[in-house]
Amino acid sequence: MKALHCSALVFALLSMMTNFGGDAAAPDVVVTDLTVEYLEGLKVLLTWKLSPSGNSSSVTGFKILYKVFNKFTDSPYTDEVTVSPNEDNGVYSAILTFQKRGRYAMEVRPLGEHGEGTPSKAKFFYVSANRLRLTPNLSVKAAAVGLDSLLVSYDVLGDRNLTSINFFYMKEGDAQWTQFSKDNVDFRTGRYVVLTGLMEATKYFLFAKSWLGVSYMIGITSATTISIEEPPSLTFNQGVDRERRLYLYWNYRDEQRVAGYKATVTYNANQPAKKREEVVYRPRGLKSIIFQPGSDTIDLVKVEPFDESGLLKGNEIKCIRCRSRL
Repeated sequence: MKALHCSALVFALLSMMTNFGGDAAAPDVVVTDLTVEYLEGLKVLLTWKLSPSGNSSSVTGFKILYKVFNKFTDSPYTDEVTVSPNEDNGVYSAILTFQKRGRYAMEVRPLGEHGEGTPSKAKFFYVSANRLRLTPNLSVKAAAVGLDSLLVSYDVLGDRNLTSINFFYMKEGDAQWTQFSKDNVDFRTGRYVVLTGLMEATKYFLFAKSWLGVSYMIGITSATTISIEEPPSLTFNQGVDRERRLYLYWNYRDEQRVAGYKATVTYNANQPAKKREEVVYRPRGLKSIIFQPGSDTIDLVKVEPFDESGLLKGNEIKCIRCRSRL
């Protein structure tokens, strides 16, 4: 009896060891982060990862199970595909082609030599069977065409038809957008709009919004209106006196604020060997320079007022005597 009992015990231990070895071959990993991305037609891209706590080397493949989803019934998976591991930096992937459009439910299970590991959570997605399209986007540009106006042009990047578009504008420094209205749209044709009634020499932000079949698309740009150039504060008069000397006389609009003038004269600008500059200073009451006859050309005179703060904006005049007099 003791011999029989020992033999039975040894047989039981061997059986347990055999069963234990078979269970160890089953994957002890969990499929995580399952995503489904629609590509085109009836194709989708699946990507997933494996839990870092398990032994991914025990995985020999994956079983992908899917079915047409029906929220009213809890039916089992009707189709399955077995794929070999296709791993890139810890991410596994597969591309599936379905037979018809519709909403599907899917899960992925890891496979080992002796069984299946823990499946992923079910994923739900829709196969639309549409042709792959370039994602539509809205391109908006603007340029100044006047003191108070901007030309706005727009176009669609992609294969959607533009049916309507709304424009808004905002001055730099403001916090609120204003929509274009008939009162400030002076011209509109094709894909061009002229916005008027703006402030001179001011930067504006332009915002466009359009429904392009699937969602609203937007475009943002900016431009600055043209500014009027003020007439120079310093103006010139020139002539020849009785002794045939050239003279240059100037006036300054705000003469009472200045202490004097700095005049920089450029001679022989087109003759590098003879080119030179001379600087002369004049008090506030003396606003002229007299040039003696000679062979030097007088190509440029720049006059700058100055006060206690330094140089102010002045003016310049070219070609007082452009040809040499021998």
